[in-house]
Amino acid sequence: MPAPEVREAWGWIRNGLLDVIARARAIYTPEDVYIAIAGGQAHVYEIEHAGDALGFAVLQKIADPDGAALFIWALWAEPGALALKSVTLFTELDNLARSIGARRIRMHSPRKGWVRYMDNVSTIFEREV
Repeated sequence: MPAPEVREAWGWIRNGLLDVIARARAIYTPEDVYIAIAGGQAHVYEIEHAGDALGFAVLQKIADPDGAALFIWALWAEPGALALKSVTLFTELDNLARSIGARRIRMHSPRKGWVRYMDNVSTIFEREV
């Protein structure tokens, strides 16, 4: 989505981000995401079906030692919508990753359900000090 469209849809995107943040126990705020989008450091990819907006992904191109990766910062969809769109969604994300020269797609989440769509290649452990 171009930045002006993100601005117009911000209420809907912000509500979805609040849901993601709560479910993932994330430490960022929707406003952190908005600043990254406004600064060109992140982009919103709208998930749609038959012209209806079903959800969105907030994406970033990040550097890995062997090339770029497409990082899914947040992914949210209306209840039940991901089941409807999951196969084509991940095909579209694969194509998007290839188009920006990314070698892989990455996301972090404490939610185990993502193993249906992506391989679990590591677990991130943290300890607050």
